[in-house]
Amino acid sequence: MSPAVYYDKKCNKGHATLQTPRRSCWGRCSMLCVARIILFACDEAWAVYIAESGKVSVAPLTTNLNKSDKDLKTAFLALSTPETIADLLEIPFQTLCFYLFKKQNYSNFLLRRASGTFRVISAPQTPLKIIQRKLSQVLYAVYGSRSVVHGFVKGKSIKSNAKRHLNANWILNFDLTNFFPTIHFGRVLGLFAGNPYKLPKDVAVFLARICCHEGSLPIGAPTSPIVANMVCAKLDCELKALAWSCGCIYTRYADDISISTKSIALDKRICDKNASTKQWEISEEILEIMKDNGFQINPSKTRVRGRRSRMEVTGIRINSRLNVSRTFHRQLRSMLHAWETYGEELAQKEHRDRYEQKQYSDKSPAFRDVLRGKIEFFGFIRGRDDRLYVYLLQRFQKLSGSNAQPIVIGPSTHESVIRQGIWLLHDKNEDNQGTAFAIQGGRLFTAAHNTDHILWASRPGYDSKKYLVEIVQRNDDLDIAEIKIPSFLPVQFAFGRVEAITLMTSICVAGFPNYHTNDSVGFRFGKIVQERHYMSIKHFIVDADIVKGNSGGPVLDEKNRVIGIAVKGLEIPGKLGQNDQLSSFVPIGPSSIPPHTSS
Repeated sequence: MSPAVYYDKKCNKGHATLQTPRRSCWGRCSMLCVARIILFACDEAWAVYIAESGKVSVAPLTTNLNKSDKDLKTAFLALSTPETIADLLEIPFQTLCFYLFKKQNYSNFLLRRASGTFRVISAPQTPLKIIQRKLSQVLYAVYGSRSVVHGFVKGKSIKSNAKRHLNANWILNFDLTNFFPTIHFGRVLGLFAGNPYKLPKDVAVFLARICCHEGSLPIGAPTSPIVANMVCAKLDCELKALAWSCGCIYTRYADDISISTKSIALDKRICDKNASTKQWEISEEILEIMKDNGFQINPSKTRVRGRRSRMEVTGIRINSRLNVSRTFHRQLRSMLHAWETYGEELAQKEHRDRYEQKQYSDKSPAFRDVLRGKIEFFGFIRGRDDRLYVYLLQRFQKLSGSNAQPIVIGPSTHESVIRQGIWLLHDKNEDNQGTAFAIQGGRLFTAAHNTDHILWASRPGYDSKKYLVEIVQRNDDLDIAEIKIPSFLPVQFAFGRVEAITLMTSICVAGFPNYHTNDSVGFRFGKIVQERHYMSIKHFIVDADIVKGNSGGPVLDEKNRVIGIAVKGLEIPGKLGQNDQLSSFVPIGPSSIPPHTSS
């Protein structure tokens, strides 16, 4: 049996043991509080237990739990003894005790903040980290999701947090002081022993011991984020209710709290400007909620912004659209320019001297990795179909010689980006011309009749490179051919729903009609006016002219998805000649195109 741990001890001021943060003796006396007493007693008792148990057979640890969230939650609520914790985590009990109570379980290092001060990171050793990771998997299943919480929650991020406040007229931002260290052992113990979980006290102590280091949540442990969110549940509920009653929106990302409104002013119950000092002051009601929940506001990181000023949430601009700061954008352009002008080695040296010495104390990451990460963050915030992101990414690809993840065209993709997914086909003398387009998955398609000649592919307006076209496969009945070129396809289309095509569906035909040097991609808009079969193959006739040179081009729906390929049309726009046919396309989708074959 595991050792008993007693809970009836009190600090020498007589304060009660397991209490809520509001009444905890931790913040009310400087003497040894009950949380420290329990932690010390727990460590001593388990040390004796391990010593008396003899040599521990340490079993190898698996890294994940294979149960469903529902099963994990049920098992967590049914915990009755420390041994059942080991069963839940799929670790032999003696092995769990050995790794949990061994010395030097953590390694500390310093991480420099933007302000120049240092943050202490306590990283658990690998065995303990695996144990904590398993427990965090259980706690995430128990916690579920809260609409106002965006930090350390699956499917949410700083972007989803900022999006909730988009187009606000006023916003209040403030941080919590010493967020993780404020959540001490006693609070974690009370979390598991109190409502709504009501676990046995020895189980609660054991769980708290897994989560805490030196009496509080360590910055760097896998369990700290989810435990912090669970501890903050009451805080979130109270601030959300207050914000809602004032016509505001409340969100929290870890220790970063934002309250915004689209009204002409923030309610005085949120904050108000001091008439004498002209400074914004957070309301007493919010301060009281913070105090009752055991947190303090960091005054140096408290700010109120109106629509006429720069409004940010978790570092993202929210005035009219989600955006990065101008400083960040300029830094990206500066890094690319330095690489293009001086080469990668000198660019890395300049970047390290200017920026990295403030953050890294020893070896810094590779310059190209830093740059690529910043470009991807730019695309994450603005959208990966954003034209500035595409422009920056293509400059990076040209310098690095690497192929990044392609950009998949979506409903809001800018026209300049859509053009880059469409390729011009022509023979050596440019007497015969056509169009091709890239599809998600890195495949290039055109009309089969375009491939009767030796072809070259290029993207006029973007570069002067020409690539020799190789035919992968062709289907003359459907008039579809798959081709390939010795180049990465940076921008690609997605397929639409062919089964949703009906008469009067709006479409766009893209391509290079009657191409002349330096012409850009042309777009012709219209509707489907008739369904017709040629040689038993379904075609859709459109009222937008498909002109010579358009053949092989994509036919797009209203969401910029490919639903067909242009195959028949006119020699001269608006004029049906003797050898012309009505403008039509063949519907294509994932199930109708020829299967991919390797060559």
